[in-house]
Amino acid sequence: MNADTYQHPRRQWLLHSAAACAWAGSMVARPLWAQALSTPGWVSQLRQGGQLQVALYSDNAPYSSAHPRDRSKLQGVDVALAQALAQTLGLQLQVLPLMAGEQMQDDLRHAVWRGHPLGWGPADVMLHVPQDAALAQNVPQTLLCAPYAQDTLAVLHARSVLPQLPGPAVLRGHPIGAERGSAAASALLGFAGGELAAQLHFFDNGVQAAAAVLEGHLHAAWVTRAQAEAALHQRGDSVHDASPWALGSPPLPGLRIQGWRLGMAVKAAHAELGAALGGAVQQLRAGGVLRQIFAQQGLSADTLLV
Repeated sequence: MNADTYQHPRRQWLLHSAAACAWAGSMVARPLWAQALSTPGWVSQLRQGGQLQVALYSDNAPYSSAHPRDRSKLQGVDVALAQALAQTLGLQLQVLPLMAGEQMQDDLRHAVWRGHPLGWGPADVMLHVPQDAALAQNVPQTLLCAPYAQDTLAVLHARSVLPQLPGPAVLRGHPIGAERGSAAASALLGFAGGELAAQLHFFDNGVQAAAAVLEGHLHAAWVTRAQAEAALHQRGDSVHDASPWALGSPPLPGLRIQGWRLGMAVKAAHAELGAALGGAVQQLRAGGVLRQIFAQQGLSADTLLV
């Protein structure tokens, strides 16, 4: 498969990625020690400098997005995780915001192994990277490591008009929301020869699409589970037996995968750092810190890789 098919995880790469990318069974094919020759003492060098530079997407709510009161700062799950990682490693955090490119390998090149054309980077580590074996093989300059989250496509719908939602066929005649340019949006546009196209409403991110359902403007939104849970959390709401909302993960025809694992990426020569980050994630998981970080953003255990 051509490397050009690997794009940002919220965009078209989901349409083309191999089934091995699914979070239920995906693992990076090669162990850390076989993927690269490690630069000895890299963690020690970082500690001497006292700083951990972390690349985070600037448009990826609820994981990392601009703070509403200070758009020069980011907020979200990945921001809190980056802070916890730096603290665990005894370092100060420096966040390097990254606008998502059209392809995942572009983001890895800019954030991890070469540096951005605007002159910053590369960072020591990038968060929110799909843990995909084929992607790892197609971008050998980077090392995928430290998985910490799992996400699935999900549909949030109003029970009053859509009591059950086993699949997209029941959405005929209902206004639907999706993130502009996402794999879900493309699959819905192509469903049944375009039968749902006139009903689709597009948003800059999936949290906004889910919020439109909660505000009564739409009957359903096909987003990620994390985006739907974040929208519910922002309203102080949740999905339960007496809730007017339902959240499920029916299959969406046209997509080879419905979910994926998320982790980190470091430069290929920095396997020691990758192992240290993996150890830090395990420590945060064992101490309950990782679960707390997710819960603070309204994300359930279904999005946490345990």
